[in-house]
Amino acid sequence: KVDHLYKLYNNKKQKAFLDELLSLRQAQGNPVERVPIMNKQLLDLYNLYKYVKDLGGSTEVTEKKLWKEVATSMGFESSVMIINALFTHYVHYILPYECK
Repeated sequence: KVDHLYKLYNNKKQKAFLDELLSLRQAQGNPVERVPIMNKQLLDLYNLYKYVKDLGGSTEVTEKKLWKEVATSMGFESSVMIINALFTHYVHYILPYECK
């Protein structure tokens, strides 16, 4: 349930990000219906966005092969499977927000 994502955040900035992200996806006709899961836990979309943005955005992260750094910054192991899953979640959930 998407409402579970809000349980990850306790500050207004993070909740505002999630509000904007979910609203944008809804407006684009692609609402978030399933929560993203990594290692059997909710994926922190705010921190994923923040780490990627701090490294220059998804294009920069992809071109410079920095997804491993994103994974370790978020506390994940840097296996190919984890890195690919993070990239896939980013593209699916956050990329439309980054491109707005």
